Amino acid sequence: MLAQSLLQAIERYYIAIAALVRNGQNALSAGELENLCTLTAQRLSLLHAFNAPEFFDKSLFRGFIQKLRERKVIWPDGAGKLAFDAELENIVSDAKLILSREIRHGILKLTPERREALVDEVADSTE
Repeated sequence: MLAQSLLQAIERYYIAIAALVRNGQNALSAGELENLCTLTAQRLSLLHAFNAPEFFDKSLFRGFIQKLRERKVIWPDGAGKLAFDAELENIVSDAKLILSREIRHGILKLTPERREALVDEVADSTE
């Protein structure tokens, strides 16, 4: 039971790191990353019928992103976009030690790139 509760937190963290790596160096600001994480977590929650609003709580992603900045895992460039080193990419590949293949691939499949999220946002606002 304890492991199950920790698994959701690890999945949330994986969402953030996977979104950042998928979009690449200097592509997202902290706010954009936060929005992509929330969107991905909402999609995952709907797909797997999670009944846990805290899973996609924006403030949890904000806190994790801030902690990554404090620990110098990520940092803003001159334009406010997030940079990171290859170590972050290694974390994405090392996630296979903790998360099942189904979870990892589901998260990667549901994680939009910034431009995809913007298209979805525009489409939602015109409906």
